[in-house]
Amino acid sequence: MRIVEETTPDEALAAWPAIHDHLAARRGGCVGNTPGMWRLNLAVDPPGWRDGATARRLVEVPGRGYASYRVKGAEEGLLPAGEVKVAEVYATDPTAYAALWQHLLDVDLTTRVTTWIRPVDDPLPHLLADPLALHPAAGPPLYARILDLPRVLAERGFATTGSACIEVVDPDGPVAGRWYLDVGDEVVCEPTAAEPDLTLAVDALAGVVFGSVQPTTLLDAGRLAEHRAGAAIDLGRLFAVDRAPWSPVMF
Repeated sequence: MRIVEETTPDEALAAWPAIHDHLAARRGGCVGNTPGMWRLNLAVDPPGWRDGATARRLVEVPGRGYASYRVKGAEEGLLPAGEVKVAEVYATDPTAYAALWQHLLDVDLTTRVTTWIRPVDDPLPHLLADPLALHPAAGPPLYARILDLPRVLAERGFATTGSACIEVVDPDGPVAGRWYLDVGDEVVCEPTAAEPDLTLAVDALAGVVFGSVQPTTLLDAGRLAEHRAGAAIDLGRLFAVDRAPWSPVMF
């Protein structure tokens, strides 16, 4: 049963933002698109943007996922060797995600599929019959600078309860000082004069808060100082996430 369908820019503009919102609710650091960016990415497609490829193609599993891509024709000898240039693939459930990738991998007269800005825990390698055919490459990370620690933590979800006293080194910055974090029925983060459990610099803080960097990794690298034995392990458990943080939106 075929569940992937072609769609139009107007139909995509009406339906796809809700799917993206579902993604944003499941992954920390996911930045949303403005209405103008949605229109730019879906309805604006001048030939000068195509690099010799087709016009943008839009497909979806209605209400559950979507993909945007182009196809660039090529030959090697007398054999077709086209490329599928994937811009976006998102889905709300594994079945829709697998169906979209199956569609992209089955495009006629192509031998290569390329994409970029995928999450580090993308399930795609585990969908392939030959995972060695995939050639991932690490790109530059997204750097985040926290300006309002209490607000960030109050809006972050936690899977467990606990508390910690964190000292942040932020010279002349808004996050400098010691912070008491208590995660229970509510999340409380407030300045404190208590002795810290651990100390880290502000440039390492976002990775811990978003769950992309383990405090124990920073401890081993000398980027975090532990003042109570086991504090880094405890903090890592408190900030653990089900899925790695990821922002698919360029800004």
